Amino acid sequence: MRIPNVVQFTGTTPTISALNYSNFYLGVQNQNYGPTSLTGFWNGISVPSGGYVLYLDKPTQGPSIYVITNEQGGFSLCEQIFGTSQFITNFYGYLINRWGSNVFLNKNYENIITDDLYICLDPSIYLCNPNTGGTPSQIKNITTPEIFGGNNLNNSAEVNDNGNYFSFDGVSDQILFLDAGFVNPQLRFTGDVSYEFFIRLKDLTGGTSQLYNKSSVNEGVISANTSNKLVYSYGNGLGSQTFETTTTLTNSTWYHVVLVRDLTNTQKIYWYLNGIEDRNTTSTYSSAGTSVNNTYLMSDGSSDYTLADVGVIRIYNSALTAAQVSQNFNAQKSRFGL
Repeated sequence: MRIPNVVQFTGTTPTISALNYSNFYLGVQNQNYGPTSLTGFWNGISVPSGGYVLYLDKPTQGPSIYVITNEQGGFSLCEQIFGTSQFITNFYGYLINRWGSNVFLNKNYENIITDDLYICLDPSIYLCNPNTGGTPSQIKNITTPEIFGGNNLNNSAEVNDNGNYFSFDGVSDQILFLDAGFVNPQLRFTGDVSYEFFIRLKDLTGGTSQLYNKSSVNEGVISANTSNKLVYSYGNGLGSQTFETTTTLTNSTWYHVVLVRDLTNTQKIYWYLNGIEDRNTTSTYSSAGTSVNNTYLMSDGSSDYTLADVGVIRIYNSALTAAQVSQNFNAQKSRFGL
């Protein structure tokens, strides 16, 4: 991780201004470098080329940090530490699932905005994709540990060979966050919110393509419509406001897409494409209604599935500024040829 390249261990609930997994903070913003005695942070380690870094939970003294130069070294280390050969069969996924306060990183992550980052799915790191090149049954939200099921999400999309993106086949692939009663009430965003995607849609013409679906008259729905434009709908539980892009999208083309709902500062809704504002409009409602609908990514939860490649999905519990949108785009655009 960069800027700053540090890790903090804590036994309490992580703050919202951190990219974290369980009780580790990864790449916390606005934290000065310095000795642990002054900052409370542990120095981060750069991931070696072709290798890994393991941050191992030690509750009384903070994490131990191991640098592993190759995959076999990781296997051996896990066997030594945990005393089991079960890690061989599902090395990355089993480690994270069973030992939730340990973190395995295979790369130094790009300099994205982490303040109020609530959901982050990125198959390029092992926290998100435990089985590179295969069909992971579980992927990880690498920011918020309170998501139901220990960050395990139902998923059937394949990951391309180099781990850059999920491939949704348009038939049955989706990502699902359950929502019922006390399960994931954190996903009922009523105020400021930002939805961000690196996405390559492949079946725009003649139908709709879902990106995010919870409730079109409450928290919101994002999709591509039959005019090949992106459209967002949200409401107060009774009525809804619909807002589409000015730009018409092209099939099989990578885009960086951000929808920002700023109800606090500007009272506007914004579309951004490839780091640049595409359109804005005044918001109709001062807050969104809430529903107990499940949250679906890349489907509507019934029969409408999206044929697309998806590189990164992020949801912020705040309204990103134009400068922050641009920072995220520039940090990761080269991965998608933008």
